[in-house]
Amino acid sequence: RRPRKLTHGDSKERVAWRSKEALDYAEVLERCAREAVNAEYLLVVQDDVLFSPDIAQLWGWLSEVLEVSKKTWCTASLFDFAPGHDLDVIQHSNMVARVWRTADHLEFVSFVRRRFDLSPIDWLADEFCRARNKNTLVWKPNPIRHRGKISSFAGNSREGLVN
Repeated sequence: RRPRKLTHGDSKERVAWRSKEALDYAEVLERCAREAVNAEYLLVVQDDVLFSPDIAQLWGWLSEVLEVSKKTWCTASLFDFAPGHDLDVIQHSNMVARVWRTADHLEFVSFVRRRFDLSPIDWLADEFCRARNKNTLVWKPNPIRHRGKISSFAGNSREGLVN
């Protein structure tokens, strides 16, 4: 699908790139759900990450959090930058590693397909959660590190933000 409008002052090329990224994310979520019919959660992780040993405690952490905040969370971010960075907003808004409840994911897929060209996928996720008055949880210290330095969009640089 082609982007319908330019937003956020982005060029036509950047809007096309982020629109494709949003639609690809929606497709991945939908495919995961088809494969994991009885799952309560879906974990979507980019292909250029490193896992810490703490990842083994993910499902226990989610179960514990669910007991405390059953209806207040929308998604969980499991991504962190290198130690020393004070980037809480980015940790909260990134899409490097996200957990979605299967009860919510198809609604998010539909939301993305309607709005894929209006904002980047991480902003769409934030909008989706805010519209439902739900939070994005951030597991700290997060068990996933992004290691990619080269973006699929020319001109993006992650220098200084990756391990």
